[in-house]
Amino acid sequence: MIIAAGLLLLTGCESTYKKETLRESVRDLARKETGMEVEVTETGRTLGLRFRVPDLVGDISAGDDSLYKKMNSLFLVLVRVALSSDVPPRFIVLDVMDEERPVFHLVFTRYVEDIRRSMAEAISYTDSQDRLIEEIVVGTRRVPFDPFEIDLVRLVMMSADTAVNPPAAGPFLVDDVKFREFISKVTENKARRIFRERKDTKNDLMLREVRASFVGVPEKPGSFNILLDLVSTSGPQPQIKLLEKVLPVIAAEAGKLFESYRLDGISIIQVVEKNTGKMISVPAVHR
Repeated sequence: MIIAAGLLLLTGCESTYKKETLRESVRDLARKETGMEVEVTETGRTLGLRFRVPDLVGDISAGDDSLYKKMNSLFLVLVRVALSSDVPPRFIVLDVMDEERPVFHLVFTRYVEDIRRSMAEAISYTDSQDRLIEEIVVGTRRVPFDPFEIDLVRLVMMSADTAVNPPAAGPFLVDDVKFREFISKVTENKARRIFRERKDTKNDLMLREVRASFVGVPEKPGSFNILLDLVSTSGPQPQIKLLEKVLPVIAAEAGKLFESYRLDGISIIQVVEKNTGKMISVPAVHR
């Protein structure tokens, strides 16, 4: 797991980096602390760092410890600069690119305020890890990267099409992270963790896919929808009684997340299991 330990060592950060030279500061600190040359860019309120790995797919498949040490070191560089900037970015992004397959990336996204909360122990370790977005990006396609359940066959298949005559790597660009899209991905992380950890359902239900999204129009209260694709491992369809146990838990986690971020503009949280049509709707409480 990337960026868990180490944050507590960063207490007492002062505003030592200026927004006008933020990119240069990240490059210089990365060179000083890790000896690595990196690419840095900024879009809107998102600060990104990219570094290249000769065979990223191979290193992930092999569980190469040195890769994860480099990622942690460079992420901490981003964290240090972000927390010590006079105008801190809202999000930081670490982009790890496969040099052999330049369209294959491992991308990590953090909300800077979550880092502050984690350091202050205002959110739990589990919650902090849920709020770290880890993705494999191949071209325009993004899929979650779950360190607990790395599907090596899927990983190799995703990279296979990129290995023949791969395009040259272009300039490093980062999208300005949209807060609601980030919330949706955190909610999906929480759902995956719940199904991974719950003992009363893990032997009967497998989460194949989860998609969370905001639905509505500007200036009117909308809904937050969570669509679950569940597979029964003990029968033809997921048991309704098990769904009645777990769907409210998913909704409650989303509600807690909204409270934590003081997110308004949402009136209903809706959780749907697509194969059975089982659905629950709960109010989104605002305090």
